[in-house]
Amino acid sequence: MSYQPKSAARRPRNEQTHARIRRDTWLLMVGPLALATLVVLVLLVLIILPVGAGVRRPLADFSAVLLILPTLLIGLIILALLLGINYGLLLGITRLPPYFKIGQDYVRLAADRIQGVVKKGSDAVIGVRGVVAAARRAASDLGELLPLQRRD
Repeated sequence: MSYQPKSAARRPRNEQTHARIRRDTWLLMVGPLALATLVVLVLLVLIILPVGAGVRRPLADFSAVLLILPTLLIGLIILALLLGINYGLLLGITRLPPYFKIGQDYVRLAADRIQGVVKKGSDAVIGVRGVVAAARRAASDLGELLPLQRRD
């Protein structure tokens, strides 16, 4: 059976706090919502009625400006970023080639040292394998020269 929590006993409410919460609910939630609904309804009436044509034109222009401004700001930010990237590339192309040459020389030195170490290691391995192969070959040739017979 699953755990069932104990039911909490109802505590008496503070009437002053309860009244303040109800008043704040109306002032902070219902009031602004009702006001916004009223404004939207008035705007809808002004837009739908033919007499509202004089009122519609400035509202349409203002809403078009409000639609264009965020796009303009985003476009300006993107333009500034692209100009910054282009300026950085220009500086990189004009000032970095000598440093690229220095870096290339150090990479070449490191590659040569690594190749030298690898060559020494591989020569040692190949030398040991050669000695082992020569010893096997010598033992094989010696076995062919000296016929040894098994005695049962």
